[in-house]
Amino acid sequence: MALCIGRIQRQGLAILFCLTLGCAKAAQPGFQIGIVNAQTEAALASAVERADDVSLAFLVVTRIKAVDDACSDELYLERRALLEKSRHPIALVSAGSDWSECQSDSGRGLAVERLTRLRELFHGDDFIPAIALNPVRQSATARFRSFAENMRWERDGLLFATLHLPAPNNNFRAEAGRNSEFEDRLVANQDWLHRLAAHARLKKAKAIVVFSDGNPLATPPKTAFKRDGYQEVRRQMETLAAGFSGKVLLVHAQAGSDESTGKIFWRGNLGALSVGPGWTRLKVTPGQPVPFMMESPPGPMKAGSHR
Repeated sequence: MALCIGRIQRQGLAILFCLTLGCAKAAQPGFQIGIVNAQTEAALASAVERADDVSLAFLVVTRIKAVDDACSDELYLERRALLEKSRHPIALVSAGSDWSECQSDSGRGLAVERLTRLRELFHGDDFIPAIALNPVRQSATARFRSFAENMRWERDGLLFATLHLPAPNNNFRAEAGRNSEFEDRLVANQDWLHRLAAHARLKKAKAIVVFSDGNPLATPPKTAFKRDGYQEVRRQMETLAAGFSGKVLLVHAQAGSDESTGKIFWRGNLGALSVGPGWTRLKVTPGQPVPFMMESPPGPMKAGSHR
C-alpha cells in the first residue's frame, strides 16, 4: 500500500512538474516595437533619442523626410548618420515622401534616380542599424535585385516584413507612359507577398506583421477616372490572411485612411494599424489569441513632429 501511495505521489509530482513547464511556456514574455513617423530632422532625432531610453526589440522608421524637403545626397547622408546613432536595430520603410516627388531645379523628375540612391544608402548590407535584425532581402533573388527595401526578419515565432507601398496611391501616375516604376514594383511586391506567405507556412509563424507607407486595405476612392494603385496588393493580402491560421497585421503611416490613428482594426484575422505623427509603441505577446496591443509612448514628441 505504501509503495502504491508513493508511486501515485511521484506520478502526481511529475504531472504537476509538466503542467508547470507548460504554463511557463504559455506565459512567454512579450516584447515592444517602436514605430517612428516624423518628418523633420529635429522630430526624427528626438524620437530616436527618446526611444533609446526604452527597452525595444527594434525600431521601425516610416520615413526619413517630408515631401517638400530637399532630395539631396547631403540630406540623405544626414538622416543616415542620425539613424546610425540609435542603440536599437532599425527597419526602414520606404515612403513616397522620401523620393516620389523629387525634381531638379529645372523641374525634371528625379524620382527613380533618388529611389536608387536611397536603396544604396539605407537598404544595403552596410546600413548598420539593420544588421542586428539579420534580415533577408528580396534583392537576394536575382530577378528582383533592385528591391532591397523589401525585407523580412523573425522574432519569437513571428514574421516581420517591410513592403514598398508609397503613399499616395502606390505612386501610380495617371499620365501616359509614366508608370514603369509602379509596374515593376507591383510585380516585385506580389512576388514578395507570395514569398512571405510561403515562409510563414514553412516556419509555422504565429503571426505576420507588414510595415508600409501606404495603406492598401483602405476603401478605394470612388472615381471612374483614377486607377486604384493598391487593388492588386489588397486582394493578395486578403488572400494571404484567408489562408493563414494566425493574425496578419498591416502597420502603415498613410494619413486620412479609413481607420482612426493609433487603434488596430480587425476584419477577421487581418488587421490594420495607422501610426500618426510622433512615435508609437506596439506590445507583442507571442502565443496570445491577439498578440498585439498599443502602448502609450513615454511623453509627447517635441515640436516639429507634425505630419
